[in-house]
Amino acid sequence: SIQPLCTVSCGSAALLVFGLQGKVPPGKIWSAGGSGFSSPEAMAIDPVKNVLYVANQGTNTLSLFPSADKIHVTLDVATGKRDLSSIQLNRPAGLFVDTAQDRLYVSNSESADCSAGPCDTILVFNNASTLTSSATANQTLSHAQLSRPHGLTVDTTKNRLYAASKGNNAMVAFSVAGVPIFSAVVTGSQSGLNDPIDVAVDSTRDILYVLNEGATEVLVFENASTLTGNEAPARIISGDDGAGNNFMVSPSAMFLDAEKDLLYLADRGANAVYVFLNAHSAKGPAAHKTLSGDKTGLLNPAALTVNTTP
Repeated sequence: SIQPLCTVSCGSAALLVFGLQGKVPPGKIWSAGGSGFSSPEAMAIDPVKNVLYVANQGTNTLSLFPSADKIHVTLDVATGKRDLSSIQLNRPAGLFVDTAQDRLYVSNSESADCSAGPCDTILVFNNASTLTSSATANQTLSHAQLSRPHGLTVDTTKNRLYAASKGNNAMVAFSVAGVPIFSAVVTGSQSGLNDPIDVAVDSTRDILYVLNEGATEVLVFENASTLTGNEAPARIISGDDGAGNNFMVSPSAMFLDAEKDLLYLADRGANAVYVFLNAHSAKGPAAHKTLSGDKTGLLNPAALTVNTTP
């Protein structure tokens, strides 16, 4: 078995929760009985405070479930779900919650129309678990190298934020110890970055994973905390078996359980979630398990997160 896995299936506007690996129905479903999702693109969970966050691109809102363990109902009033608007989200494409700091990071991926909120930025909200629609970002991160930012992750040990900068095929890092400041950018032909849309970090092993949308693969960079410039990945995780077969179709999001060394990958094209074992050494079509099939209810899964607490 695995820890509870949450994934948003945007085709059915449903939030699915799985507790087992295999072709099984989800253990819980939140089916948008009150007000549903609108082009959900990212998820994050605070397992300590039991809060689930979902970013909606269609409405530039943040759906917040203050009782994540009670989502097996259809009514908003029962889950306590609230949709936060007017907090300057602008095509939100990435979320990360720092549980210890109760801090939420949101990437605004819009580059042209900045009327809803600042373009090409990362918004930082303190006191995340108690956010309301009247909240304003405590900090706004921007940089010339940050273009259409998508997935986010923070190495909370080294206080380093990583962002997938899809608009210019780059990975941008900020130091978030105190006032956030730009730290480094990785880009260039050797980096292999091709429409990067998500990132994950193993702080203990100092490994950074970057999901490429343009090349259907996950780049694995070692010595993550010192990465800069046109650096090549140490290895690549893909679905290519070398014989013209590729089980990956259109990966959309990933989550790393560093303690268990598991990398979860949602594939909206295959209506599947892959779980790569021994993630730190995985390469090519590495050993993995697959969650798929009509019984799972997976339909265009756009985002996923895992509750890693026991």
